[in-house]
Amino acid sequence: MENQDEKKPKPPKGGPYTIFGPTTFDAMETYTYNVVPADGIEYEWIVTGGNIMSGEGTDTISVQWTGPLGTLTVNVISGIAILDTALGGHLGD
Repeated sequence: MENQDEKKPKPPKGGPYTIFGPTTFDAMETYTYNVVPADGIEYEWIVTGGNIMSGEGTDTISVQWTGPLGTLTVNVISGIAILDTALGGHLGD
């Protein structure tokens, strides 16, 4: 009998649970953030202190930060599992 865990796709090393991108930013500038893509995974991005300019639902988004503080969260949805990863940032010097 085959182990059911062996059939599940395994996420790539380093992801998709880590958000990659700058943690300091300039207000009203646009920055790119991403997670390591994995087959069969959906992404829900949540931004506070900014606006998603493109990429909603994909593994890569562009965010325009509107103020001095912001938070970026990605919900990685695969089947019934939801994993939250957050990245907080602040205005660069």
